[in-house]
Amino acid sequence: MHKPGFILFLFLVAVFSCDYEPLAQNLPSLQGTRWKYIESETREDGTGCIYTVRLHFRDEETVISLHEFEERTQFEITSGEEETMYIYRYDLSVRQGVFILDKEEAASFELRGNLLFLTMGHLSNAYIFRRE
Repeated sequence: MHKPGFILFLFLVAVFSCDYEPLAQNLPSLQGTRWKYIESETREDGTGCIYTVRLHFRDEETVISLHEFEERTQFEITSGEEETMYIYRYDLSVRQGVFILDKEEAASFELRGNLLFLTMGHLSNAYIFRRE
């Protein structure tokens, strides 16, 4: 009869001894965190494209955005990438922030769990990033 209690005890020890990584929304800073968004499309003719955006919060005010694309046709594969640096501000108390894109435009973002919701442009295009 003591065996189920012992097994439960071992299970609890194993769970609590594992490395615990806090949710991104609970981190004291975004510095050093990395995020990834992937969008892909395959057309009926077999061609398609993959679009990836990676965000790296380098320090307390700079975020690097790396845009990568790959387009496949029946005859060739075209790919490229572009890196852009933005200034960002993040309010830990409400888990929301902004990227300052230029003097006239900004993008807003919000953290929920380990997801980063980014809204960009006047059309309010929304992207969901996963923490890497």
